Amino acid sequence: MGKWCVEQRKAYEYEQLLQEFGADGLPQDVIPVRRRISRVQIKSLEAIGFEWAKSAWDIKYEMLKKYYKEHGTARVLRNTVVDGVALGKWVGTQRSAYRCEMMRREGKPLQKNPPRINSIQIAKLNVR
Repeated sequence: MGKWCVEQRKAYEYEQLLQEFGADGLPQDVIPVRRRISRVQIKSLEAIGFEWAKSAWDIKYEMLKKYYKEHGTARVLRNTVVDGVALGKWVGTQRSAYRCEMMRREGKPLQKNPPRINSIQIAKLNVR
């Protein structure tokens, strides 16, 4: 059941990206989900109390979007803390994870236990 719930959340997130970017505007590195989820299925799951739980990553991403709206930039200083969250450190980690992901895709060697970022997260961070 847990695996199924994860798949529903991934499908939901993919549908959210499609709404935001449109089918033709999806960044190339977004990997389509195996099974799509319809609006009817989404409404049915919500009707029984299914939660599209936001991950810690998503919560910090929302904070970055708010920061961007308020400051007009996503260049967050390394020591910036917002509502008790080290947002500047998180942004730096995302940039490092992106560099590692590009190296991974090019087949270049990486450090031990490099930070990770997936294609959906990259697509979200690349929105202007």
